[in-house]
Amino acid sequence: MQKQSQIRHISQHNRGIIREEDLIAIGMSDKVPDRCFSILDDKGQMQKYKKGETIFLSKPEIQKLLEIIKKYSQAFQTQAEKAKSITE
Repeated sequence: MQKQSQIRHISQHNRGIIREEDLIAIGMSDKVPDRCFSILDDKGQMQKYKKGETIFLSKPEIQKLLEIIKKYSQAFQTQAEKAKSITE
């Protein structure tokens, strides 16, 4: 979820260009070799993008983001329901 959020942030706020702080935000310190974002292209194949490169949100990547948000929301809902039953 964090990677997907950072990808959206890069696209929306930095014209799609990956910066050092974007890599750090997803836990990739400068000690990690071959630091990059892996993003689905229009054909659904993973493509690697490094610092300074421009990422593009493809339809498959957006669909992946929506699936992750849906799964996260369902998990959050389940936790909220469990918490509610405990407090009642």
